[in-house]
Amino acid sequence: MINELIEVQEYLEGKNIDQRFSYRICYMLASYYRDQGLDHQAIRERIFEWGSKYKCFFDFKVNSVIYRVFEDGTPLRGNCPCYINEDDISEIRSRFDSKNTRLVALALLAYGKVCANKNGECDLSLYGLARWLGLDYANLSSRHFRELIDFGLITRIDTKHSWTKGTRQKMIRIRFNVPLVNAGDDTVVDNNVVAIFNKYKL
Repeated sequence: MINELIEVQEYLEGKNIDQRFSYRICYMLASYYRDQGLDHQAIRERIFEWGSKYKCFFDFKVNSVIYRVFEDGTPLRGNCPCYINEDDISEIRSRFDSKNTRLVALALLAYGKVCANKNGECDLSLYGLARWLGLDYANLSSRHFRELIDFGLITRIDTKHSWTKGTRQKMIRIRFNVPLVNAGDDTVVDNNVVAIFNKYKL
Protein backbone atom coordinates (compact mmCIF):
# COMPACT_ATOMS: atom_id res chain seq x y z
CA MET A 1 0.00 0.00 0.00
CA ILE A 2 2.99 2.31 0.18
CA ASN A 3 3.82 1.62 -3.46
CA GLU A 4 0.36 1.44 -5.03
CA LEU A 5 1.75 0.69 -8.47
CA ILE A 6 2.82 -2.75 -7.24
CA GLU A 7 -0.76 -3.51 -6.17
CA VAL A 8 -2.18 -2.36 -9.52
CA GLN A 9 0.39 -4.36 -11.48
CA GLU A 10 -0.73 -7.51 -9.67
CA TYR A 11 -4.35 -6.83 -10.66
CA LEU A 12 -3.29 -6.25 -14.27
CA GLU A 13 -1.56 -9.64 -14.20
CA GLY A 14 -4.66 -11.32 -12.78
CA LYS A 15 -3.25 -11.83 -9.28
CA ASN A 16 -4.97 -11.39 -5.90
CA ILE A 17 -8.39 -10.69 -7.41
CA ASP A 18 -11.27 -10.99 -4.96
CA GLN A 19 -14.78 -10.34 -6.25
CA ARG A 20 -15.89 -9.12 -2.81
CA PHE A 21 -13.59 -6.13 -3.16
CA SER A 22 -14.23 -5.30 -6.80
CA TYR A 23 -14.89 -1.64 -5.99
CA ARG A 24 -11.38 -1.01 -4.72
CA ILE A 25 -9.90 -2.90 -7.65
CA CYS A 26 -11.97 -0.83 -10.07
CA TYR A 27 -10.92 2.39 -8.34
CA MET A 28 -7.25 1.48 -8.47
CA LEU A 29 -7.42 0.47 -12.14
CA ALA A 30 -9.27 3.66 -13.04
CA SER A 31 -6.61 5.70 -11.23
CA TYR A 32 -3.87 3.86 -13.07
CA TYR A 33 -5.41 4.46 -16.49
CA ARG A 34 -6.11 8.10 -15.63
CA ASP A 35 -2.43 8.52 -14.79
CA GLN A 36 -1.64 7.01 -18.20
CA GLY A 37 -3.57 9.88 -19.82
CA LEU A 38 -6.68 7.95 -20.91
CA ASP A 39 -10.04 9.72 -21.06
CA HIS A 40 -13.27 8.62 -19.38
CA GLN A 41 -14.50 6.35 -22.16
CA ALA A 42 -11.12 4.72 -22.75
CA ILE A 43 -10.81 3.97 -19.03
CA ARG A 44 -14.26 2.39 -18.99
CA GLU A 45 -13.36 0.19 -21.96
CA ARG A 46 -10.10 -0.94 -20.36
CA ILE A 47 -11.79 -1.77 -17.06
CA PHE A 48 -14.49 -3.89 -18.69
CA GLU A 49 -11.93 -5.64 -20.91
CA TRP A 50 -9.95 -6.47 -17.78
CA GLY A 51 -13.09 -7.61 -15.93
CA SER A 52 -14.10 -9.89 -18.78
CA LYS A 53 -10.62 -11.40 -19.00
CA TYR A 54 -10.38 -12.21 -15.29
CA LYS A 55 -14.09 -12.86 -14.60
CA CYS A 56 -14.43 -9.95 -12.19
CA PHE A 57 -17.83 -8.27 -12.37
CA PHE A 58 -18.99 -4.89 -11.12
CA ASP A 59 -22.30 -4.51 -9.28
CA PHE A 60 -21.99 -0.72 -9.06
CA LYS A 61 -21.83 2.21 -11.47
CA VAL A 62 -18.38 2.14 -13.01
CA ASN A 63 -18.83 5.61 -14.50
CA SER A 64 -19.31 6.99 -10.98
CA VAL A 65 -15.99 5.46 -9.97
CA ILE A 66 -14.28 7.05 -12.97
CA TYR A 67 -15.76 10.44 -12.14
CA ARG A 68 -14.55 10.13 -8.57
CA VAL A 69 -11.05 9.21 -9.71
CA PHE A 70 -10.85 12.33 -11.85
CA GLU A 71 -12.26 14.49 -9.06
CA ASP A 72 -9.68 13.12 -6.65
CA GLY A 73 -6.81 13.61 -9.07
CA THR A 74 -4.19 12.14 -6.75
CA PRO A 75 -1.63 10.10 -8.72
CA LEU A 76 -0.99 6.56 -7.56
CA ARG A 77 2.08 6.34 -5.36
CA GLY A 78 5.18 4.74 -6.76
CA ASN A 79 8.37 4.01 -4.88
CA CYS A 80 8.29 6.45 -1.93
CA PRO A 81 11.10 6.72 0.64
CA CYS A 82 9.80 5.17 3.86
CA TYR A 83 11.93 4.50 6.93
CA ILE A 84 11.37 2.73 10.24
CA ASN A 85 13.30 3.72 13.36
CA GLU A 86 13.84 2.45 16.90
CA ASP A 87 11.15 4.73 18.31
CA ASP A 88 8.59 3.08 16.02
CA ILE A 89 9.60 -0.35 17.27
CA SER A 90 9.45 0.80 20.89
CA GLU A 91 5.95 2.22 20.43
CA ILE A 92 4.74 -1.09 19.01
CA ARG A 93 6.32 -3.21 21.72
CA SER A 94 5.02 -0.99 24.51
CA ARG A 95 1.40 -1.16 23.32
CA PHE A 96 0.79 -4.59 21.78
CA ASP A 97 1.47 -8.29 22.46
CA SER A 98 -0.14 -10.12 19.54
CA LYS A 99 2.16 -10.90 16.62
CA ASN A 100 -0.41 -9.97 13.97
CA THR A 101 -1.46 -6.79 15.78
CA ARG A 102 2.19 -5.74 15.93
CA LEU A 103 2.50 -6.41 12.19
CA VAL A 104 -0.56 -4.27 11.46
CA ALA A 105 0.81 -1.51 13.69
CA LEU A 106 4.16 -1.55 11.88
CA ALA A 107 2.47 -1.43 8.49
CA LEU A 108 0.22 1.44 9.55
CA LEU A 109 3.13 3.48 10.87
CA ALA A 110 4.91 3.02 7.55
CA TYR A 111 1.74 3.90 5.65
CA GLY A 112 1.18 7.00 7.77
CA LYS A 113 4.69 8.29 7.08
CA VAL A 114 3.97 8.56 3.35
CA CYS A 115 0.22 9.28 3.44
CA ALA A 116 -0.71 11.32 6.52
CA ASN A 117 -1.18 15.08 6.37
CA LYS A 118 0.39 17.59 8.78
CA ASN A 119 -2.28 16.69 11.36
CA GLY A 120 -1.34 13.02 11.21
CA GLU A 121 -4.56 12.09 9.40
CA CYS A 122 -5.12 9.93 6.33
CA ASP A 123 -7.69 7.69 4.65
CA LEU A 124 -7.33 3.94 4.82
CA SER A 125 -8.85 0.88 3.18
CA LEU A 126 -8.98 -2.01 5.63
CA TYR A 127 -9.32 -4.39 2.69
CA GLY A 128 -6.20 -2.92 1.14
CA LEU A 129 -4.39 -3.29 4.45
CA ALA A 130 -5.48 -6.93 4.87
CA ARG A 131 -4.49 -7.73 1.31
CA TRP A 132 -1.10 -6.07 1.75
CA LEU A 133 -0.25 -8.07 4.86
CA GLY A 134 -1.85 -11.35 3.81
CA LEU A 135 -4.18 -11.31 6.82
CA ASP A 136 -7.81 -12.35 7.06
CA TYR A 137 -9.99 -9.28 6.52
CA ALA A 138 -12.54 -10.24 9.19
CA ASN A 139 -9.88 -10.74 11.86
CA LEU A 140 -8.05 -7.57 10.95
CA SER A 141 -11.14 -5.37 10.98
CA SER A 142 -12.77 -6.80 14.10
CA ARG A 143 -9.71 -7.56 16.22
CA HIS A 144 -6.33 -6.12 15.24
CA PHE A 145 -7.57 -2.73 14.03
CA ARG A 146 -9.76 -2.34 17.09
CA GLU A 147 -6.76 -3.05 19.32
CA LEU A 148 -4.77 -0.27 17.64
CA ILE A 149 -7.57 2.13 18.58
CA ASP A 150 -8.16 0.82 22.11
CA PHE A 151 -4.48 1.04 23.01
CA GLY A 152 -4.01 4.51 21.61
CA LEU A 153 -1.87 4.16 18.50
CA ILE A 154 -4.57 5.66 16.28
CA THR A 155 -7.97 7.31 16.52
CA ARG A 156 -10.75 6.59 14.07
CA ILE A 157 -12.35 9.78 12.80
CA ASP A 158 -16.02 9.73 11.90
CA THR A 159 -16.61 10.98 8.39
CA LYS A 160 -19.47 11.03 5.92
CA HIS A 161 -17.16 10.17 3.06
CA SER A 162 -16.93 6.55 1.97
CA TRP A 163 -16.74 4.72 -1.32
CA THR A 164 -19.96 2.75 -0.98
CA LYS A 165 -22.31 1.55 1.70
CA GLY A 166 -20.56 -1.83 1.90
CA THR A 167 -18.17 -1.98 4.82
CA ARG A 168 -15.59 -3.95 2.84
CA GLN A 169 -15.41 -1.17 0.27
CA LYS A 170 -15.40 1.70 2.73
CA MET A 171 -12.55 4.13 3.21
CA ILE A 172 -12.10 5.14 6.82
CA ARG A 173 -10.18 8.07 8.19
CA ILE A 174 -7.66 7.74 11.00
CA ARG A 175 -5.43 10.00 13.05
CA PHE A 176 -2.10 8.86 14.44
CA ASN A 177 -1.49 9.61 18.11
CA VAL A 178 2.27 9.08 17.89
CA PRO A 179 4.95 11.02 15.98
CA LEU A 180 5.43 10.03 12.35
CA VAL A 181 9.11 10.67 11.72
CA ASN A 182 10.16 9.39 8.30
CA ALA A 183 13.74 8.65 9.24
CA GLY A 184 15.62 5.60 10.43
CA ASP A 185 18.03 2.85 9.52
CA ASP A 186 15.47 0.48 7.97
CA THR A 187 13.89 1.17 4.59
CA VAL A 188 10.59 -0.35 3.47
CA VAL A 189 11.37 -1.80 0.04
CA ASP A 190 8.55 -2.76 -2.36
CA ASN A 191 5.94 -2.71 0.45
CA ASN A 192 7.84 -5.40 2.34
CA VAL A 193 7.26 -4.49 6.00
CA VAL A 194 7.48 -8.18 6.94
CA ALA A 195 11.26 -8.08 6.44
CA ILE A 196 11.55 -5.34 9.08
CA PHE A 197 9.04 -7.12 11.29
CA ASN A 198 11.20 -10.25 11.18
CA LYS A 199 14.42 -8.33 11.74
CA TYR A 200 13.16 -6.99 15.07
CA LYS A 201 11.42 -10.25 15.95
CA LEU A 202 8.20 -8.47 16.75
